Amino acid sequence: MEKRGMMKRFLAESLKELMLQKSFEKITIKQICDKTGVIRATFYNYFEDKYAALSYIIYLDTVETALPYIEKRQFLQAVKAMLDNFVENREFYQIAFRITGQNSFEDLFEENVQQLFTEMFRRYGRPEKLGTMSEEELAGYFGNSLCYTVNHWLCRSRGMDSETFLKQYGSVVTSSIFDFLDMPQGGGNGA
Repeated sequence: MEKRGMMKRFLAESLKELMLQKSFEKITIKQICDKTGVIRATFYNYFEDKYAALSYIIYLDTVETALPYIEKRQFLQAVKAMLDNFVENREFYQIAFRITGQNSFEDLFEENVQQLFTEMFRRYGRPEKLGTMSEEELAGYFGNSLCYTVNHWLCRSRGMDSETFLKQYGSVVTSSIFDFLDMPQGGGNGA
Protein backbone atom coordinates (compact mmCIF):
# COMPACT_ATOMS: atom_id res chain seq x y z
CA MET A 1 0.00 0.00 0.00
CA GLU A 2 1.28 3.43 -0.82
CA LYS A 3 2.42 5.73 1.98
CA ARG A 4 -0.48 8.17 1.49
CA GLY A 5 -3.06 5.40 1.80
CA MET A 6 -1.36 4.06 4.91
CA MET A 7 -1.46 7.44 6.66
CA LYS A 8 -5.17 7.78 5.90
CA ARG A 9 -5.76 4.36 7.46
CA PHE A 10 -3.62 5.22 10.50
CA LEU A 11 -5.66 8.35 11.14
CA ALA A 12 -8.93 6.43 10.78
CA GLU A 13 -7.67 3.67 13.09
CA SER A 14 -6.71 6.28 15.68
CA LEU A 15 -10.25 7.64 15.60
CA LYS A 16 -11.62 4.11 15.93
CA GLU A 17 -9.44 3.44 19.00
CA LEU A 18 -10.39 6.76 20.59
CA MET A 19 -14.08 6.00 20.10
CA LEU A 20 -13.64 2.93 22.30
CA GLN A 21 -12.36 5.22 25.07
CA LYS A 22 -14.58 8.30 24.86
CA SER A 23 -17.66 9.66 23.18
CA PHE A 24 -17.28 10.66 19.54
CA GLU A 25 -18.56 14.16 20.25
CA LYS A 26 -15.70 14.74 22.71
CA ILE A 27 -12.94 13.53 20.38
CA THR A 28 -10.95 16.35 18.81
CA ILE A 29 -8.82 16.43 15.68
CA LYS A 30 -5.85 17.19 17.94
CA GLN A 31 -6.45 13.98 19.90
CA ILE A 32 -6.60 11.95 16.68
CA CYS A 33 -3.36 13.57 15.51
CA ASP A 34 -1.63 13.06 18.87
CA LYS A 35 -2.58 9.37 18.83
CA THR A 36 -1.27 9.02 15.28
CA GLY A 37 1.84 11.13 15.95
CA VAL A 38 1.20 13.74 13.26
CA ILE A 39 0.35 17.43 13.12
CA ARG A 40 -3.18 18.73 12.46
CA ALA A 41 -2.30 19.79 8.92
CA THR A 42 -1.63 16.14 8.11
CA PHE A 43 -5.15 15.19 9.21
CA TYR A 44 -6.64 17.86 6.95
CA ASN A 45 -4.62 16.55 4.00
CA TYR A 46 -6.80 13.44 4.20
CA PHE A 47 -10.08 14.40 5.84
CA GLU A 48 -12.32 17.44 5.99
CA ASP A 49 -13.38 16.63 9.55
CA LYS A 50 -13.78 13.72 11.94
CA TYR A 51 -17.06 12.71 10.25
CA ALA A 52 -15.15 12.16 7.01
CA ALA A 53 -12.68 9.98 8.93
CA LEU A 54 -15.60 8.04 10.40
CA SER A 55 -17.09 7.59 6.94
CA TYR A 56 -13.73 6.28 5.73
CA ILE A 57 -13.76 3.62 8.47
CA ILE A 58 -17.14 2.48 7.19
CA TYR A 59 -15.86 2.58 3.61
CA LEU A 60 -12.98 0.27 4.53
CA ASP A 61 -15.23 -2.18 6.37
CA THR A 62 -17.95 -2.21 3.70
CA VAL A 63 -17.07 -1.07 0.18
CA GLU A 64 -13.38 -1.95 0.14
CA THR A 65 -14.04 -5.28 1.85
CA ALA A 66 -16.91 -6.28 -0.44
CA LEU A 67 -15.70 -5.10 -3.87
CA PRO A 68 -13.36 -8.04 -4.55
CA TYR A 69 -16.32 -10.40 -4.03
CA ILE A 70 -18.69 -8.22 -6.04
CA GLU A 71 -16.24 -8.28 -8.94
CA LYS A 72 -16.56 -12.09 -8.88
CA ARG A 73 -20.37 -11.87 -8.55
CA GLN A 74 -20.26 -13.36 -5.04
CA PHE A 75 -22.88 -11.20 -3.31
CA LEU A 76 -23.43 -13.37 -0.23
CA GLN A 77 -19.68 -13.69 0.32
CA ALA A 78 -19.40 -9.90 0.03
CA VAL A 79 -22.04 -9.41 2.71
CA LYS A 80 -20.42 -12.14 4.84
CA ALA A 81 -17.03 -10.40 4.63
CA MET A 82 -18.64 -7.13 5.77
CA LEU A 83 -20.46 -8.92 8.60
CA ASP A 84 -17.21 -10.49 9.75
CA ASN A 85 -15.72 -6.99 9.99
CA PHE A 86 -18.71 -5.86 12.03
CA VAL A 87 -18.37 -8.84 14.40
CA GLU A 88 -14.65 -8.25 14.77
CA ASN A 89 -15.34 -4.60 15.59
CA ARG A 90 -18.72 -5.08 17.31
CA GLU A 91 -17.97 -2.77 20.23
CA PHE A 92 -16.92 0.02 17.88
CA TYR A 93 -20.07 -0.36 15.77
CA GLN A 94 -22.33 -0.48 18.81
CA ILE A 95 -20.80 2.80 19.95
CA ALA A 96 -20.85 4.32 16.46
CA PHE A 97 -24.54 3.57 15.87
CA ARG A 98 -25.28 5.87 18.85
CA ILE A 99 -23.99 8.90 16.90
CA THR A 100 -27.13 10.76 15.89
CA GLY A 101 -27.99 14.13 14.46
CA GLN A 102 -27.12 15.82 11.20
CA ASN A 103 -24.08 13.60 10.55
CA SER A 104 -25.45 10.43 12.10
CA PHE A 105 -23.53 7.21 11.84
CA GLU A 106 -26.56 5.57 10.23
CA ASP A 107 -26.49 8.16 7.45
CA LEU A 108 -22.76 7.65 6.86
CA PHE A 109 -23.22 3.87 6.93
CA GLU A 110 -26.11 4.02 4.46
CA GLU A 111 -24.15 6.29 2.09
CA ASN A 112 -21.29 3.80 1.92
CA VAL A 113 -23.50 0.74 1.51
CA GLN A 114 -25.60 2.54 -1.11
CA GLN A 115 -22.40 3.32 -3.00
CA LEU A 116 -21.62 -0.39 -3.02
CA PHE A 117 -25.13 -1.42 -4.09
CA THR A 118 -25.24 1.26 -6.81
CA GLU A 119 -22.02 -0.16 -8.23
CA MET A 120 -23.53 -3.66 -8.13
CA PHE A 121 -26.66 -2.56 -9.99
CA ARG A 122 -24.58 -0.67 -12.57
CA ARG A 123 -22.46 -3.73 -13.26
CA TYR A 124 -24.96 -6.54 -12.92
CA GLY A 125 -28.41 -4.96 -12.86
CA ARG A 126 -31.15 -6.44 -14.97
CA PRO A 127 -32.87 -3.45 -16.62
CA GLU A 128 -36.01 -5.48 -17.30
CA LYS A 129 -36.40 -6.01 -13.54
CA LEU A 130 -35.66 -2.42 -12.52
CA GLY A 131 -38.76 -1.04 -14.18
CA THR A 132 -39.03 2.67 -13.43
CA MET A 133 -36.68 2.51 -10.45
CA SER A 134 -33.20 3.88 -10.95
CA GLU A 135 -30.11 2.04 -9.79
CA GLU A 136 -29.67 4.69 -7.10
CA GLU A 137 -33.24 4.29 -5.81
CA LEU A 138 -32.90 0.53 -5.59
CA ALA A 139 -29.49 0.89 -3.94
CA GLY A 140 -31.07 3.29 -1.45
CA TYR A 141 -33.77 0.77 -0.60
CA PHE A 142 -31.33 -2.08 -0.04
CA GLY A 143 -28.78 0.18 1.68
CA ASN A 144 -31.41 1.36 4.14
CA SER A 145 -32.49 -2.22 4.75
CA LEU A 146 -28.95 -3.45 5.40
CA CYS A 147 -28.20 -0.50 7.69
CA TYR A 148 -31.33 -1.14 9.76
CA THR A 149 -30.76 -4.88 10.05
CA VAL A 150 -27.04 -4.55 10.88
CA ASN A 151 -27.82 -1.94 13.54
CA HIS A 152 -30.49 -4.19 15.05
CA TRP A 153 -28.26 -7.25 14.87
CA LEU A 154 -25.18 -5.63 16.42
CA CYS A 155 -26.97 -3.59 19.06
CA ARG A 156 -29.88 -5.83 20.05
CA SER A 157 -29.34 -9.44 18.93
CA ARG A 158 -26.17 -10.04 20.88
CA GLY A 159 -26.07 -13.82 20.61
CA MET A 160 -26.55 -14.18 16.87
CA ASP A 161 -23.44 -15.03 14.86
CA SER A 162 -22.76 -13.71 11.37
CA GLU A 163 -23.71 -17.00 9.65
CA THR A 164 -27.17 -17.01 11.23
CA PHE A 165 -27.64 -13.33 10.50
CA LEU A 166 -26.60 -13.82 6.89
CA LYS A 167 -29.14 -16.63 6.45
CA GLN A 168 -31.92 -14.48 7.92
CA TYR A 169 -30.94 -11.38 5.96
CA GLY A 170 -30.51 -13.38 2.76
CA SER A 171 -33.93 -14.94 3.22
CA VAL A 172 -35.64 -11.58 3.75
CA VAL A 173 -33.79 -9.79 0.94
CA THR A 174 -34.63 -12.47 -1.61
CA SER A 175 -38.31 -12.66 -0.61
CA SER A 176 -41.39 -10.65 -1.39
CA ILE A 177 -43.46 -9.14 1.41
CA PHE A 178 -46.22 -11.51 0.32
CA ASP A 179 -44.04 -14.48 1.28
CA PHE A 180 -44.57 -13.39 4.90
CA LEU A 181 -48.30 -12.63 4.70
CA ASP A 182 -51.39 -14.79 4.53
CA MET A 183 -53.21 -12.63 2.03
CA PRO A 184 -53.67 -12.45 -1.74
CA GLN A 185 -51.05 -10.57 -3.71
CA GLY A 186 -53.61 -8.67 -5.75
CA GLY A 187 -54.39 -6.34 -2.86
CA GLY A 188 -58.12 -6.65 -3.52
CA ASN A 189 -60.86 -7.43 -1.05
CA GLY A 190 -60.19 -11.17 -1.31
CA ALA A 191 -63.38 -11.90 -3.27
